[in-house]
Amino acid sequence: RKRFGPPAFAPVLLNVGMIVGALWWSRYFEYRSVGIAWGVLLGGVLQLVIQIPFLLKENFLPKFHFNFKHSALKKIGRLMLPSVYGSAVYQINLLAITFMASFLPTGAVSYLWYADRVIEFPLGVIAISLATVVLPILSEHAANHDTAKMKEAFRKALAMAWFLNIPAAIGLIVLAKPIISVLFYRGGFTQESTFLTAQTLQCFALGLPFVSATRITSSAFYAVQESKKPVKAANIAVLVNVLAGFALIWPLQHRGLALGVALGSVANFLMQLFDYRKQVGRLGLRRLTQSFLKMFLAALIMALVLIVIQHYWNWTFARFAYRATFLVALMLIGMAVYFPLVMIFKVEEGEMFLRKVIKKIH
Repeated sequence: RKRFGPPAFAPVLLNVGMIVGALWWSRYFEYRSVGIAWGVLLGGVLQLVIQIPFLLKENFLPKFHFNFKHSALKKIGRLMLPSVYGSAVYQINLLAITFMASFLPTGAVSYLWYADRVIEFPLGVIAISLATVVLPILSEHAANHDTAKMKEAFRKALAMAWFLNIPAAIGLIVLAKPIISVLFYRGGFTQESTFLTAQTLQCFALGLPFVSATRITSSAFYAVQESKKPVKAANIAVLVNVLAGFALIWPLQHRGLALGVALGSVANFLMQLFDYRKQVGRLGLRRLTQSFLKMFLAALIMALVLIVIQHYWNWTFARFAYRATFLVALMLIGMAVYFPLVMIFKVEEGEMFLRKVIKKIH
């Protein structure tokens, strides 16, 4: 139905449920974690229930009908199982490196976990949101057999993912230490923990533009009801991740494992892009490549400015308020450099995005 507000808001209630479980219910159990688990269940129920009024308004509330031989159910099952695996490959890669990290000195698993928490933020806010929005659009064009519009929508979604995630990735690399120090540097999380987690985050960030792009290519396959090719690409990605992890774990320790995930993400995206081009024909990637290079150049200039500022003001381990204030200031400076450069370089997708933002503000 192309109404994204209710399902986008629903996960907020999952967090509310967990907070209620942690702060209130956990006091009534011998093991406090049980209260948090009940909070997760409450949040899950609320996440579903909040969407029912909106479904009713759309006259789209499904009725329960247990016919397990229905052809549509079989079709959904056939498409869903490989789709789930293809979409979960990033998490599978994280599971693999966490297992390998358990053989490293104490702390390696924690560095990977904390760094992944940070990298999941731009993935959830940008990549998954874009993939969610673009899927019904691609599906509509596929159902109408309008291949030209489907390719155009695919290119625009891919360009938008890169427009936002290329500067996000480079920003995470340049600002890794201050970001980790603001979020985690307190209590038992020492300066050494901050440095080592920041290094892990930098390695993860190298794969961010490719993970976000893979979300778009996966949606493009699902729109044409093709779920086997993303699985093939996912298998290759897992293989690349494991092999790279084994090769890099001893010289680079936990950083090598994070780098292996990034390399697996690159392999996944390139394989999916190659297969999708084979399936639907030429995608007009030359113009997209030009936009990618312009975005990358703008992000590099932004990085240079941020590096110079950090060189003269090293505040990573100052008081929290000081750290947080400077981090926000640096992020605003980064945006103030990147977005005008995109306009100067005439990146079409960037200009379109900024015009829409300005229009919303006014």
